[in-house]
Amino acid sequence: MSGASNFGQDHGLIHEAVITGRKAGWTSSEWAKLAHDEGLMLRIREVMHSRARIECNNNIIELSSMPKDIPDKLMLFKHQVIPREWVWDECEVELKLVPGQSPGVLTGQDIDSIIQSLGWNCLNSAVQQFLLENQAFIPGAWRNCKIFFWGSIFTDGFRGWVPYMEWQGDIWRGSFRKLSERWIAQEPAAVFTR
Repeated sequence: MSGASNFGQDHGLIHEAVITGRKAGWTSSEWAKLAHDEGLMLRIREVMHSRARIECNNNIIELSSMPKDIPDKLMLFKHQVIPREWVWDECEVELKLVPGQSPGVLTGQDIDSIIQSLGWNCLNSAVQQFLLENQAFIPGAWRNCKIFFWGSIFTDGFRGWVPYMEWQGDIWRGSFRKLSERWIAQEPAAVFTR
């Protein structure tokens, strides 16, 4: 068979692959990535020839995603967008108290200001929502405190609110706390260590 005939046959098969891919939910940007990434093509070929296998990685968090399931009374005020995906790794997260955070001394506004001045890279509500949906990833040592996600701040039009999660007997639950309230020592921020 001539090179021109092979090209024509390949062209027809690629068209069929695109149709099948569309049925499976592939987008134009995914096709573009496949078309321009030789390494990805090689890895897919290895799978097709049974020399490799695909494993789903269910602990990927899209850090730039906007919060979902926000109560009607709240709207997003500040959201630390990190333009990348991140594979959950508890070793890359530290629970930290701001300097001077002892029972009843600091308000949420004080803590937010201190976090900003320290330049902490706090986890946002995208991480909180991932953890609430995938509770097996949450370290058991976190059960003795409320975990705050200062990378996202919400407002009701008058007051600021920060998302948090806490262990309630047999399950983690998420909620929001007014920044005007005073914090206690068992209420740390979840912060990236790198």
